[in-house]
Amino acid sequence: RECAAFLAGLMADPITAMLDGQGVDRRELIVTYVPRDPARVLDAGHDQAKMLAGAVARELDVPCLTLLDRRRGSSEQKQLSADERVKNVRQLFSLAAVTRNGGVAGRTVLLIDDLVTTGATAAACVSLLSGAVARVYCASVAFTPLLRSGEQETASVTGGISASRR
Repeated sequence: RECAAFLAGLMADPITAMLDGQGVDRRELIVTYVPRDPARVLDAGHDQAKMLAGAVARELDVPCLTLLDRRRGSSEQKQLSADERVKNVRQLFSLAAVTRNGGVAGRTVLLIDDLVTTGATAAACVSLLSGAVARVYCASVAFTPLLRSGEQETASVTGGISASRR
């Protein structure tokens, strides 16, 4: 939890600058997160993206809601290639009840994830949310750079803050 609060503090200024630059009204902003497999949450005892989203919401003084659900027993994304990730995420997520029932219609959503690798997960979540809310923005603590053709995949992560509109 301390780490989430620390990282949220680092993310707050770049996220604020991005949202202000896009003319986002804070009164319409909701923070949500990319949910982790429920079985993995039970094993680990936490959902790092959920903790981070809650901390970011506190920094921004806006609500944090669960807008997406994740299917149990799905393949772990980090074990899959980029093409496999795209296929896997198509069936991985669904809208949570509050989202399906129109409870957030017309709102702006900030989707938080801890790590973006290929972007397949974020793209799938944005695609789902886009039909239910006005605008969706994404932010993550870390991302892996896109590889050019012929480059080797590496396990290293490029540190920094990534915030972009979808």
